[in-house]
Amino acid sequence: MHKEKCLMLFLIIFPSILFWLLAKIFTSTSTSGRPHAVDLQSANPKTLYPSTSLLLPIFTHQDVHAPTQHGHSISIHIPPNLRSLRIPLSSFLAKDTQYARLVCSAFIFTPALSHRHHNFHANEATTPPRLLLLRRSFTDTAFPNLWEIPGGSVDKEDPTILHGLAREVFEETGLRLTRFVRLVGEAIKWTTTEGDGTVNKSKEIKWMKLSFEIEVAESGELKMGVDKYGDERCLPVDLDPQEHQDHA
Repeated sequence: MHKEKCLMLFLIIFPSILFWLLAKIFTSTSTSGRPHAVDLQSANPKTLYPSTSLLLPIFTHQDVHAPTQHGHSISIHIPPNLRSLRIPLSSFLAKDTQYARLVCSAFIFTPALSHRHHNFHANEATTPPRLLLLRRSFTDTAFPNLWEIPGGSVDKEDPTILHGLAREVFEETGLRLTRFVRLVGEAIKWTTTEGDGTVNKSKEIKWMKLSFEIEVAESGELKMGVDKYGDERCLPVDLDPQEHQDHA
């Protein structure tokens, strides 16, 4: 009789446990392929990506949130293959201790433009996407007047490497990063020397650079018209004159 009761309890409890385990496995599998997002809260668009802010929230599994007009909230969406870069600068550099600096840069494209849709021309021609370039300040100590894509050094205060690029893009252009599309090419590596030039006081610094194709919230706010470079749509770029003098 005791054995029969134990068998009956087993038959009742075991299916419930099995069902619970299968439900956990299914839930984990169904969410693992979703893009991760960072919710960034700010009352002022110009302080959206402060380098020393500790208020940048964590990565979540939330759905896409369209950025508001005033920049009060925004989500940065990250594809699964870039999740490994959701780490602080110190953790990234610890993987290869010969490197002391990390630079991240952004390829930002304006959407393709249908001339017929915007009534610029009678034909159906489409202008291909254009890459945003910035021209360095003429007073810059390194490479003055040269053209480049937005980006800069990741700071130790940045919560993650990806936050660092979002901050740099916002500081240099006023544009708000909303999506990482992909990593472009391989890492670029180089060495510089710091010090007074003497053998005893000079120090070699190894650098690494990662480039990403990204999307920004302002892609839906293109200024229609023709700029001085002949482009018929322009991102609303807000340059820092101490760093850059022009954009195209």
